[in-house]
Amino acid sequence: MSKFIPEHESMEMWVVCTALGENTELFEKMKKNEDGSYSVVLSVGGVELDFNRFCKRLDEATQELTMEKAKQLVDEKYSTVFDELEDIIERLEHQKKELFAYDWEKES
Repeated sequence: MSKFIPEHESMEMWVVCTALGENTELFEKMKKNEDGSYSVVLSVGGVELDFNRFCKRLDEATQELTMEKAKQLVDEKYSTVFDELEDIIERLEHQKKELFAYDWEKES
């Protein structure tokens, strides 16, 4: 049996709130231990699992996926910005050649 101590923005709190859904009556029925924690029994097929370990790994995996996605988005944006900058440079170089060319350079 694991203990769950309600902490704002913790993965444990998110898992419990998600499991409760919109049924706030269930939260009111939950019995608090003397230390302010709640007993949690997470089992699959009759085998008890460690709720805290599950929540910790879920939090780590969520953070890893978020960082990977953020890095991917930054890379995509950098690539787009660099492509646009290269296009601007090419246009400026072309305009420079056209606007500031000597007459004999324009004829050729």
